Amino acid sequence: MSLSTSTSTQTTTVSVNVRLVYQADQTGGQTEPPIHAGAMDALLNFAQQTPSPGTSQLLGRFEAIQESLERHVNAQAPADMPSSSIKHPLPLETARAAERRATSQDAGSRSGAGFMSPPIKIRRQNIDIQTLRALKVALTHDPHLDVTEWTQTNHIHTRTIRNYVYKGALTPEAQRRLDVADGKAPSFRPVTVDDLRNLDAALTLDRRLNITKWARVNRVHPRTIGQYIFKGALTPEAQHRLDMADGKAPSVRQATVDDLRNLDAALTLDRRLNVTEWARVNRVHPRTMTQYVSKGALTPEARHRLDVADGKALSFRRVTVDDVRNLDAALTLDRKLNVTEWARAHSLYSNRVRALVRQGKLRPEARERLQNADGQATVAQASAQAPGPRRVESGDLRALRDERASGGPFDRAEWAQRLDLYLPEVNKYVTAEGELTAKGLTLLNAG
Repeated sequence: MSLSTSTSTQTTTVSVNVRLVYQADQTGGQTEPPIHAGAMDALLNFAQQTPSPGTSQLLGRFEAIQESLERHVNAQAPADMPSSSIKHPLPLETARAAERRATSQDAGSRSGAGFMSPPIKIRRQNIDIQTLRALKVALTHDPHLDVTEWTQTNHIHTRTIRNYVYKGALTPEAQRRLDVADGKAPSFRPVTVDDLRNLDAALTLDRRLNITKWARVNRVHPRTIGQYIFKGALTPEAQHRLDMADGKAPSVRQATVDDLRNLDAALTLDRRLNVTEWARVNRVHPRTMTQYVSKGALTPEARHRLDVADGKALSFRRVTVDDVRNLDAALTLDRKLNVTEWARAHSLYSNRVRALVRQGKLRPEARERLQNADGQATVAQASAQAPGPRRVESGDLRALRDERASGGPFDRAEWAQRLDLYLPEVNKYVTAEGELTAKGLTLLNAG
């Protein structure tokens, strides 16, 4: 009797070739009776059925045992006698060894089929200079380094580190970062209006310009300069920046209620709409329009703006001291409060309310606002305390641009605290890498 399984598909096929075998009993020399006809029919009916996954695994173990036994019998057979004509008894040790090997293979197949415990999730983090140096040393010793295994050993996210490796070595950006840290090269500088003019001229000559090489030659970050290009030309945002610098009419306009209506209609037709391309076609800023979209539909804030324009709802109002006091009470009851939903329920701008909360409680400036309103802060305390954070001005951004030209690491929160700037507002104008956003460039040029 032979059983065979097919692993190419999920369905396991069983074929049976049954022969009545009379085997002499070694102990008594007697012959066992043949298999009963009814039992044979039941066995055939069982073999013709599609086995369950558990049965398939047992059949696989049976085949492994059978193959091991055949190898053992063939090894003991004389060279001039065919193995099929020899009927040796099955040694117990051989059967047990084969079963152990089959069990090991079965366990391995289960681990490979999804029974292995899930890997530990590693949060993506910024790569420091020491890690880059260690990676460079590892790649120097082994250009064929298994980056995935290396990252798991060093508890670093694989996708993060792959951005620093290309063809068995560090990427030029990663190497340049090391050179900047070692004082061998200046850091990438912010993209200026002159860079955009030169880039526009280069794209006019060659729409298939190699942006990465162009950026490296001009000492600007390739990823930053790539944000200014769309389909072989400057993006409307980049053109808008040039127009503002040249005193021309802006090429990108503010989003209106009609734009929101048109965007809502477009999302109704296609929830996978490319909002960035849609915004560029309609000459509105892509970053502004993407803030109005979440999961293929308008955000509640955008929907509320439409409702206000149609007279269906009241507009969002400014945050008052009573709102701050109610928010403080709500956070006392639930530190995991959904601040966004709370703000929307109270007709407040969610981003302004979120700016008052940090780690499940009011920020110090919000707490101070309550204390001043309740008369708990004395005049002496008020005079001793430093003035509150101020708004970002064009001079701050200009100073930041000059500061970043000399290179070095950048900490946005530390920079905001050093200049006594309001951090949520700083985030609108400055990226985490120290680059100016589109709003930051507009403020800088306006000053």
